[in-house]
Amino acid sequence: MHNSHLVGGCGYRYHGFDCEEGGRALQHAFAAHDADLPAYRERARRFIATLDPEAEANVRTYTAAIDNLYA
Repeated sequence: MHNSHLVGGCGYRYHGFDCEEGGRALQHAFAAHDADLPAYRERARRFIATLDPEAEANVRTYTAAIDNLYA
């Protein structure tokens, strides 16, 4: 369970600090997680790949940020 928009579509999200929505997310996870495990793992794998510091998009973004410091 999480309430972070930064985690993309991974995990089981609820908004803000809504404990009732969090409870519903927990119930959904309990009921559906095992059946959806292959898709869950794939979503997590894709998301984690976006955090790779050597990923081309991340290198480009970081390089551009450094270049802007000296422009």
